[in-house]
Amino acid sequence: MFKDAVSIIEIYRKKHPELDQYIPSVESNSHYRFHIEVVDGDPRYGVALDQEEPSYLDRSEWQKQFHLRLAKTIATIIVKRGSENK
Repeated sequence: MFKDAVSIIEIYRKKHPELDQYIPSVESNSHYRFHIEVVDGDPRYGVALDQEEPSYLDRSEWQKQFHLRLAKTIATIIVKRGSENK
């Protein structure tokens, strides 16, 4: 699953290479934490807002939420960057 998440980021980097400079700052400013825990050999897919306890989702829902959050973050960066260039 981690490999899938990394590949999602790589897809967006290829589509929008200008975002490379922002990706480290997006991670540090993010309020959502996506993580995968392995408990007794079984993966658990968690999402947490700020310092709250994580909610655990099935793999497909976790991936959907990851895509959605990443897309919103990228859109915010693009809009912010566009307003700075005006």
